[in-house]
Amino acid sequence: ETAVVVGEAYLHATGADIGIVPCRASFGMKNRLFEGPVTDKAIDTISTTRMSAGIVVEDPNHVNIVTVKITGQQLMDHLEKNKDTFVGLAGLDVEYDPSKPEGERYLSIRYHGKEIAPDDEFTAASVKGAVKSLPVVKSYDELVFGDMFISYLDSNGKEISGPPKSLKIVK
Repeated sequence: ETAVVVGEAYLHATGADIGIVPCRASFGMKNRLFEGPVTDKAIDTISTTRMSAGIVVEDPNHVNIVTVKITGQQLMDHLEKNKDTFVGLAGLDVEYDPSKPEGERYLSIRYHGKEIAPDDEFTAASVKGAVKSLPVVKSYDELVFGDMFISYLDSNGKEISGPPKSLKIVK
């Protein structure tokens, strides 16, 4: 759920159609946010790392957010390639079943109520290393994770109200 909320912060900062946020220990979200007010410490706890991307930056709060063009097929291929980890998708309505076999966990992915098709085109915001195979439309080098996330929270009353409505975990 935290990855989807962070993806929504990416959308707030960039105006992209969708946000892609990987979740695994070495690259992506490091922890979870829970319902209620979000503290500075919580923001630091979930901040993105860049170890596996091979990106070295002097400021550890620097996000390396980019927007890329991605088709529905490329998105599905990206999810299949990362089948060992959950990928938070913001801006999309997602049905996800963690009990399914790898490669079958995303049951439904819809954009504005319509199931995505292979030839659909989107602008996606993500961490540079997570979408390095796609051409960059714009790099947001000035973004600092904490500032970006606080700006997003300010627009939503400074708290997380629980799992995003766009994400339905099927159990």
